[in-house]
Amino acid sequence: MIVDSYEINEEDIFTWVKSNGARKVLIQAPDGLKKIALAVSELLEERDVRAFISASHAWGGCDVAYDEARSIGVDAIIHIGHHGPVWFKPPGKPRVLFLPAFSTLNPTRLVAQAAREAKDAGASSLAIVTTIQHAKWLPALKEAVASEGLEPITGSLSGVEGLIVGCNYASIRQADDVVVVAGGLFHALGAAIWSERPTWSADPYQEKVSRVELRNVVARRLYAISKAIDARSFLIVVSSKPGQNRVSLATRVKRTLEERGRRVLIAVFNEVTRELLENIQGFEAFVNTACPRLALDDEGVFPGPVLNPGELKYVLSGSVEGYSPRDALVFDLRLLDGP
Repeated sequence: MIVDSYEINEEDIFTWVKSNGARKVLIQAPDGLKKIALAVSELLEERDVRAFISASHAWGGCDVAYDEARSIGVDAIIHIGHHGPVWFKPPGKPRVLFLPAFSTLNPTRLVAQAAREAKDAGASSLAIVTTIQHAKWLPALKEAVASEGLEPITGSLSGVEGLIVGCNYASIRQADDVVVVAGGLFHALGAAIWSERPTWSADPYQEKVSRVELRNVVARRLYAISKAIDARSFLIVVSSKPGQNRVSLATRVKRTLEERGRRVLIAVFNEVTRELLENIQGFEAFVNTACPRLALDDEGVFPGPVLNPGELKYVLSGSVEGYSPRDALVFDLRLLDGP
């Protein structure tokens, strides 16, 4: 079935629902894929399965609507648009079907253009990564890069070749340059930060190829860290979303900052908003243990400078010397063992 240029497998839905004996199902989808959720609900209702639509955001495979599902007593969740769970192991109940939605827009021409531009800039190899929506095109993308005289290089994430998600770019292998197939610059920006290599965005929706610029991002991160170095009080943000809940990390951060004389409080959020943050007053800086992209893309949500855990080492040392943008995507507890 194709809905708004996205293809989903109806038989996968029916087979899974039947095998799990599901009679009441919550359907969850990102805002841009809500029409697919509506179409799936109609398919299920036609087969006498009661379907409910989650009206909430769905930020990724880290954000599964378990609380909503339990509150209305459904048997199962169909989570549309993501490949699987991210940073957590799903509980036994309610059961979850992760249903990818594959784009029918062919990005091959755009990737070939990116390869030519990368070659003109001196590259001889090109790492290819993509969101799950475009993963089916990967064989053609590798051929397109090779036809332009560059070596195509791919890794894998969760068993899917070339896959990236907004907080995990481990599938990017060593290459001269990187090309990212995804809508907008969100994933391309993350890939550029993580790989520290020249990165090209190939956007099938806008039919546009562009090179990612990190200068403004680095400047904003350095400014936030510099301000946080002087802060005497910190609010640590913990998310209740299953794949973003890092309470153990938050506890470690709290203890480390307190040992250095800072006043620290941990606050728990489901959705991190400016309004909610401003309700908890009296803190000069913030440490974000929820989605790392909040500090990178939505730092304006925070009333003061915000750090991700990988950047905390600069506060502990009192210096931004040796700064790497990649630290913003690192959640390694060992980084807290600094000076």
